[in-house]
Amino acid sequence: MAVLSKTTLNYAERQGYCLDIDGDVISVYEGDEDSEPMFNIRHFNGEFFFGGNIYLPYSIKEELPHWMPDELRLRRMIKFVATARKA
Repeated sequence: MAVLSKTTLNYAERQGYCLDIDGDVISVYEGDEDSEPMFNIRHFNGEFFFGGNIYLPYSIKEELPHWMPDELRLRRMIKFVATARKA
């Protein structure tokens, strides 16, 4: 079961995203859109892996890391997505 710190959850919210945890899958939703996640992240042994794209633009997806060793890198990835989507 994936467990995220309050720091990461609050950080995602400040960037305009909601993280929903279901077992080892973390779904990333836009803050105002709860019908379908933008993409999924898988959690395994304290590390995070890009799990699948739903509707994130390909130009952003191709720049995302497949592996994030910790929550700090996960937050950096969330920041990158937020910044790239505003551009």
